Amino acid sequence: MLKKEVIQRYETAEEAVFPDGAKLLLICVNRTIEIEDKSYKLLDKVRYSWKISPRRAEAAEYVLAVAHGLIIGVFEAHEWLSATKDNFGEIPGEYGRWHLQGWDPPEPKRRWGFRGREAPDDVKKRYLYKRAPEELKGHGSPIRYLGV
Repeated sequence: MLKKEVIQRYETAEEAVFPDGAKLLLICVNRTIEIEDKSYKLLDKVRYSWKISPRRAEAAEYVLAVAHGLIIGVFEAHEWLSATKDNFGEIPGEYGRWHLQGWDPPEPKRRWGFRGREAPDDVKKRYLYKRAPEELKGHGSPIRYLGV
């Protein structure tokens, strides 16, 4: 999904309602959605390599991929791992940054990714293609924790 498509959907989307007690991790994928490579799926774009608090991330029930204010993916994270080639060798090389000197290690120790899958349909229906609340936008970090 390209930026233009996201913005068009955003204009008519209703705002997501997060139930009391929801434990969510929202990750902004504004840059990575522009990559038009069929081998680099949305799950890969959202699950790998973030400067996060692993403790807080593990407490989240769902991970929401947010692009330009629109929730474009809903996932379950089963395991959070250090962002190394050993842990995420299936990420296409140019996106895994394996070629960068010093990336593997020590840089990955500060970055994390998850193994997971799409959330169940009833959960996706609650959040997918809805606007993230305005108060969660514009803080400079691509990571937002809600309820964790």
